[in-house]
Amino acid sequence: LKRKLSQAEERVDAEAGALRQERQKSVQLERQLASSSAQGSRAGGSASSRTGSAVSSGSVNSRRGASAGAFPPDKVQQLVDRLNSTTEEMEALQESFQRTLGSKEQELRTANELMRDQHQMFQEAQADLEHKLGRVSQMIEAAR
Repeated sequence: LKRKLSQAEERVDAEAGALRQERQKSVQLERQLASSSAQGSRAGGSASSRTGSAVSSGSVNSRRGASAGAFPPDKVQQLVDRLNSTTEEMEALQESFQRTLGSKEQELRTANELMRDQHQMFQEAQADLEHKLGRVSQMIEAAR
């Protein structure tokens, strides 16, 4: 059980590490998108950034009037697509992690119940043996 528990903890840690990496990627992509939006708005474009959520492809069309110094619309669309993809992957990983965690918690509850039952059976068997040993000792004493 300890081995299974440590393996489950290692998998949870690995999933958490992957989730952290995906979040870091998402933050980097959002920063790039915000940077391109800021450049576009300084150049007279009507771009606005939305941090913390995915950006729709319709907002890319509003950047068409940006200056040559801003990211080209196709580059912005690629960043938006990557951000959306990364966000979806993160959500899928999180759902998978939650399902795995729930199943591992259930496995631990089942294992604990099994251990309690076995411990109780052991204690009952031990008490029975002690009782029998006491009777045998009395029989030996009586035979002397």
